[in-house]
Amino acid sequence: MEVKSDAKKYQSLSSSSINTAESDDRTPEEYLEAFDDSLNNRVDTEVAQLSDGLSEIIGLAEIAKKDNYKISKEAFQISCRSESMIRSANSLLGITHALKMVNFLGDDQHRLDVSSARAGVLSEERRQAISELEAAMEQYMQSDSK
Repeated sequence: MEVKSDAKKYQSLSSSSINTAESDDRTPEEYLEAFDDSLNNRVDTEVAQLSDGLSEIIGLAEIAKKDNYKISKEAFQISCRSESMIRSANSLLGITHALKMVNFLGDDQHRLDVSSARAGVLSEERRQAISELEAAMEQYMQSDSK
């Protein structure tokens, strides 16, 4: 069984990286991209811990003849794993709360600019796909009539 320290967890919190962000020479877009990647990595890690914990608990819940030592050992492992899962779920809850606050207090104009730019890109891709489809249909019709 692996024992994990919470020291690394606290160092990865966004409040502990404020000092490094101030001395960073990145543009705001690069900083936000790095922050987004860091949040995605944290979410992936926490979800993986929840998934691994649940699969381990299911594996330990096997019904078979066991001696008292093995029963108590598995009970302890289940207890430790469930505590780890609770910490992961609590961390995910904190991340969702932070994202809600960012969304609530965020810059609406930037969000509108990003969504309109994305809509423009999607419209252009749609126009290209339609023109490619029309060209393919015309080519098919010409080859079919020959």
